[in-house]
Amino acid sequence: MTKLFSISFLFFLLSCSDRNSRHTLLPPDKKDINEIIEAIISRDSLSFNKKSAEGSNSIPLLINLRKIRVILTDTTSEVPPPIDHKTVSIFELFNSLVDSQRFFNRVDSSYFFFQNDTVKDFTIDKTIVEKLSVDTTLTGQHKINDSNKSSSYYDLTIPIFSADNMKAYIELTTNCSGCGGATSYYLQKIDSKWKVVAWQNRWRN
Repeated sequence: MTKLFSISFLFFLLSCSDRNSRHTLLPPDKKDINEIIEAIISRDSLSFNKKSAEGSNSIPLLINLRKIRVILTDTTSEVPPPIDHKTVSIFELFNSLVDSQRFFNRVDSSYFFFQNDTVKDFTIDKTIVEKLSVDTTLTGQHKINDSNKSSSYYDLTIPIFSADNMKAYIELTTNCSGCGGATSYYLQKIDSKWKVVAWQNRWRN
């Protein structure tokens, strides 16, 4: 029954965005992705920003972004599913509120799923990396972990865009031994510039 509900709702979402699907869907612009990353790392509270890390112990940010997929989950279950660091539910995106209004629209649904198979990897532009106090790669972090050395680092996900490419969702994760957490950021393109308009804690250890 729940599986039938999920399938039916998926068809409903896709039918809502049928007008968009008649046009050729294009992947997000790399320039927009880099500008979103820059909007996140420029926040004063983040310790991997070179300016905010001065005089303190900085934590590196991975320069290769992590992929998260948009999925359809069962909303009829009384027990919420465990947090999956590789996915985000389409219901969670649709139910996200900014200034008491839904941030994304139903017409974004087909573009959400389209992005699952488009930009699968992304490396932050060198001009942005220069602003980081420390930068590293996922391979480098794996080598540290394999050597049983304690390490802490941040990683960002590849942004998920609305159909009009004017809104985006991204996650920042803190990875450390025995701790960690993730924050969801909601950004909007205002006056041709990406700005963080809301954020919330996604999970904490």
